[in-house]
Amino acid sequence: MRGRLVFSLISLVKAFNPKASGMAEPATKKEKVCHSCGLDDQGQSTLLDAEGARAAFAALPENLWTLEDKRLTRKFTAKNFLQAVAFVNAVAPVAEDARHHPDIHITNYREVELVLSTHSQGGLTPDDFALASKLSRVGVAVSPKWAKENPERGAAEKIAMSNDT
Repeated sequence: MRGRLVFSLISLVKAFNPKASGMAEPATKKEKVCHSCGLDDQGQSTLLDAEGARAAFAALPENLWTLEDKRLTRKFTAKNFLQAVAFVNAVAPVAEDARHHPDIHITNYREVELVLSTHSQGGLTPDDFALASKLSRVGVAVSPKWAKENPERGAAEKIAMSNDT
C-alpha cells in the first residue's frame, strides 16, 4: 500500500509541475516593460490612431487581413477540421514567441477567425501589426468552395500556404 501511495504522489507532482512532466514552460518576458500591453520601453502607450493604423495595414499582405475599427481580422474556411486545428497549432508558438496573442475562434468546425487588438490599450498598436505580419506566413489549406467564393482572399491564403513551406 505504501508503495502505491508514493507512486501516486510522484504522479501528482509530475502532473502539476511542468518541469517534472517534461512540458515546456512559456518564454520569459524580457526586452519591453510590457510588450503585450502596447507599451514602449519607457512604459508609454503605442496606441495607433486611425491614420497610423491604415499606414501600418498597408504594409500587410494584400487581402489576407481586414482592418476593422480597432482590430485586425483574418477569416477563412479551412478545408477540414484538421486543417483548422493545424493552423491554430501553428499560430500558437508564433504568438507565444512574440508575447502577444490573438483571439482565435473556430466555429462550425472549420471556420477560423483570428482577431488582433491590444485589449489593454483599447485598439491597435505596432505589436498587432508585427504579429499579423508574422502570422501572414502561417498557411492553411482552405476550402475550395470558400476560395472560389472569395477569390482575392483565397489567392492570398494560397500565397501564405506557399510561404509556410
